[in-house]
Amino acid sequence: MVEVPAVCNRCGTFYPSGLGFDPGGTGVTGTWKVSTHPIDRPCPVCGGNGRMLGGSWHVVENTIHLLEGPDTTVSELERLAAVLREARDRGANLDEVRSTVEREFPSLGQRLSRLLVPRTPSDLAAYITVILTIISMILMAKQENRPVEIDVDQVINEITVEAPTPAAQPPASTPPVSANPHPEHGERGVKVSRNRPCPCGSGLKFKKCHGTGGKIHYVGP
Repeated sequence: MVEVPAVCNRCGTFYPSGLGFDPGGTGVTGTWKVSTHPIDRPCPVCGGNGRMLGGSWHVVENTIHLLEGPDTTVSELERLAAVLREARDRGANLDEVRSTVEREFPSLGQRLSRLLVPRTPSDLAAYITVILTIISMILMAKQENRPVEIDVDQVINEITVEAPTPAAQPPASTPPVSANPHPEHGERGVKVSRNRPCPCGSGLKFKKCHGTGGKIHYVGP
């Protein structure tokens, strides 16, 4: 299941809210329209209370399509990231952010400003973080000279953290097991971006191989 992220009210960490959309292997990506409201699941980093990030989550998909377009250059993306990061860090309001991107980026500013649709002012910083995540993923692909192929669940996976789960203790007589018993097949349990090659070495993308069914960790041999 692809989970809509929550954001911690105390430390600002994104983490899975427990609510989302299960495509059931169909390849369909969900669009969520949610209101900002508190959730029961605590932040896995600091234990603080969290809230659902209100708004229309199709904004993520639309932003990906806009920013990964062929006319968007690396230098423009880097400058946009710097502007958004500075606005977020100083607590700029929605009108300021919209007017800045429209003025500084004539080719995409108006379209991008229409995608900034947080339900509350407190969620603007979180929305900017989502956009910064998309920019960083696109820049990484461009710098590595590989096609830019990013989907919504990949972005959400990148900005969320997995809640830690206690590891089962092996019996005293059980010899220690290597963390990577099959090094030629990649590290078990590692978190993998959906569009990266599967660590098993099949040559397929992770989502088409060991990541089918929405899995985000490599667990196979």
